[in-house]
Order: sequence, then structure tokens, then C-alpha cells
Amino acid sequence: MEEFQGALNSFQKDWLQLQEKHSSLVMSLYKLKEEETSCVRSVKHCRNYMKLLKNEIASLQKNATGDEITILEKAKIDILKKEYVLRDIEDVLPRTPGLYLRIVLGALNISFANKEDKFRYKNDYERFKIIISGICAFLAFLLYFYVQNRIVDTIFHFLLVWYYCTLTIRERILIANGSRIKGWWNISHFMSTAYSGIMLIWPRSRSYDEFRDQFMLFCLYLSK
Repeated sequence: MEEFQGALNSFQKDWLQLQEKHSSLVMSLYKLKEEETSCVRSVKHCRNYMKLLKNEIASLQKNATGDEITILEKAKIDILKKEYVLRDIEDVLPRTPGLYLRIVLGALNISFANKEDKFRYKNDYERFKIIISGICAFLAFLLYFYVQNRIVDTIFHFLLVWYYCTLTIRERILIANGSRIKGWWNISHFMSTAYSGIMLIWPRSRSYDEFRDQFMLFCLYLSK
């Protein structure tokens, strides 16, 4: 009984420590949210101020002479440097998702807290593409050469719809966090989602059978 009482007292201490840590965490998160909100307001203010300064510099340069030109050029270069710093600051602040992500995910903060998280997400995105592309290529090969079954076709088309939908969401998140994914690349995946959806709902018919093999070859080509 004494051992049990000792274990119970020990657990009670651990429990109190957990509650203290939780309270500290909640306070830290609340403070972090306040600091983020304040920083976002400051970023907007500084960006608007820099815009006004750039317009003023452009106006003054028209009639500037001698030392005035030098002063204005130095100010212009200083503003450009601050704009680059401002981008780095914005990388760690909460971001408002675009229209597409708001429709899919809602008003969710999609910014990464640091560059390591962004790099890890980008690697996961690339790994996801490689794995699913390989699976799609394998299935397209089987369906073109060996399997002629509408149910299996439907499963394959559903896989394509899910794959391309997921790609567009992940790419939009990466783009919102400063990734240099080209717009045409992301648009091509929207188009791929659309034509995969058409194939998914296309009823079994002569027209489907005539187009099916061409589509499987096309999927093989895209997966290479």
C-alpha cells in the first residue's frame, strides 16, 4: 500500500507539472498570436509607406539636380533592400489563402513557421508525385495491354482525379509560401483534373472504347 501511495503522489506531481506546462503553452500561443497580428499590421503599414516614398522619389527625380539626385538614388536603393527584407518577414507570418484554397480548405493559415518546414513540405510534395506517378504509369500499362474492364477503368480514373486535385492544393500552398512553381504548371494540373473527371463519368459506349486506349497511352506519357 505504501508503494501505491508513493506512486500516486509521484503521479500527482507529474500531473501538476503537466497542467503548468499546458498553461504556459496556452499563454505563449496567445502572446504569439498577438505578436503575429501586430507584425502583420506593421508590415502593411511599412509596405504602404514605401509605396508612397517610391512615388515621391519618382516625382522629385524629374526636377532633381546634383546632390539631390544622389540622395534620391540612395533612398531608392535603401527602399529596394527593405522590400527584400520585408519578403523574408512575410514568409513567417500567417498568410491569407487565395480563392481556390479558401474554397477547399476554408480560412486556414497556410504559412510555414520556418524554412525547414517549407523545405520538408516541398520534399514531401516531390515524393508524393514520384510515388503516385509510378502507380498511375503501372496501372495505365496494365489497362492498355492486358485489362479491359470498366470497373478497373473507373478506379483508375478516380485515382487520377484524386491525384491531380491533391497536386493543385499542394502546389497552391507552396506558391503561397514563395515557391517558384510556374503558373502554367499548376493550371495544367487543373486541366488534368477536369479531363480525368470527364473520363470518370463517361458511360461505357463505343465512343469511350475508341478513346480509351489513346487516353491510357497519354497517361503513360505524362507519367514518364
